[in-house]
Amino acid sequence: GALPLIYSLSGDLYKAEDRNVVSAMISSGMGLGIGFGQGISAWLGPRYGWRFPFLVVSTPTIFIAFLILLLVKDPSRGGMERAVLQHIASSLQNNAEPNLIHELNGTPADETNS
Repeated sequence: GALPLIYSLSGDLYKAEDRNVVSAMISSGMGLGIGFGQGISAWLGPRYGWRFPFLVVSTPTIFIAFLILLLVKDPSRGGMERAVLQHIASSLQNNAEPNLIHELNGTPADETNS
C-alpha cells in the first residue's frame, strides 16, 4: 500500500545525501512494526479471537495518521532535488518563467516538438 508514497515523500523531504539513512530507517521501522504486530497477534489472538488483534494494532495507527494529517506540512514535489533548486534560482535571477520540463530534457524552452 503506502510504501511508494512513503519513499516519494521522503525524497521530497530529505536531501539526496541523507536518503540512504532515511530509507534504512523506513525499512527498519517496517520490519519492527511487522514483528511487533505479529507478536501482539500471536499473544492476543488465541485469547480473544482473531478480530481483536486487528483492533489493537489499528487503533494507534489511526491515531498517528490523524496526527500526521494535522501536524505534517505537505512538501513541494521535487523540493529537495538539486536540479529543481538550481533551476528555480536561475529563473529568479533571470526574471524568466521556469520551464523545468524543457531544462530536464535538455531542449530549449522555445523549441517545439513535431
